[in-house]
Amino acid sequence: MERKRLNMLIGYFAIAIIIFAYCGCRQAQQTRPQEENDSRVAVASMHYSRGNAYLDANDLDSAISEYNKAIELDPNSADAYANRGLVYFKRSLFDQAILDFTAAIAIDPKDALVYNNRGLAFAQKKLFDLAIADYNKAAELNPQEAEFYYNLAVAYYYKKDYENSWRYINKAEVSGYKDTTGLRQWLENALAGGRKQR
Repeated sequence: MERKRLNMLIGYFAIAIIIFAYCGCRQAQQTRPQEENDSRVAVASMHYSRGNAYLDANDLDSAISEYNKAIELDPNSADAYANRGLVYFKRSLFDQAILDFTAAIAIDPKDALVYNNRGLAFAQKKLFDLAIADYNKAAELNPQEAEFYYNLAVAYYYKKDYENSWRYINKAEVSGYKDTTGLRQWLENALAGGRKQR
């Protein structure tokens, strides 16, 4: 009887070990993908930082290469898309810049600067209504940034909507923007010309 009981305890112990080992393996399998993902994100971050250094040095080819690697390793990196978009913008590749800014916005829809940058790309393509929509969104997300109002003033100026342009140049200046491009003078000239034609 004692032997039978001992065999039964050994059997229960063996089953407990098997269950424990099974659970341990499952947990290890579940944490391994997370560890691999964390590692990929860390390496992506390294490529992103390198891309920033190349961008600062105006080595645009190397910057794009590093941002590509960062995005490949971490496709949820809004910053990598946004900065690659800046490189494309600097190269006057506005369609690609718009695509990257749009991808960054899809990942992080609260980044006012990316809306502004996409608006700048739209403006370069003379798509002023789309630019205005993005500048408005940027100003909504960060109403203290005077540059967004200035960009609105410029976009309205090119649409020949001088009233709105005037309104936003004033708002930009009240917010601290210094008009170094002469937009205020252009507006005054445009408005004076309109008065003479009447």
